[in-house]
Amino acid sequence: MQSLNGFHMLILGAIFLLPPALVLLSPKARGFEKLGWALAALFLSWLGFAVFMAVQSRRRSSPTPG
Repeated sequence: MQSLNGFHMLILGAIFLLPPALVLLSPKARGFEKLGWALAALFLSWLGFAVFMAVQSRRRSSPTPG
């Protein structure tokens, strides 16, 4: 597996920051409500990533049948 270089990190950063940025630019919410939704989008995307990493690490550590 190749290591991540700067370009890959830039793409991953954009993917993780896109949902909160879209919330902050949306005219559908205002004030603290907008900030709350942006924080929820930021932290829940990281929570989803953490769950993904945990599931994938379990799959790799378990023995394969056959």
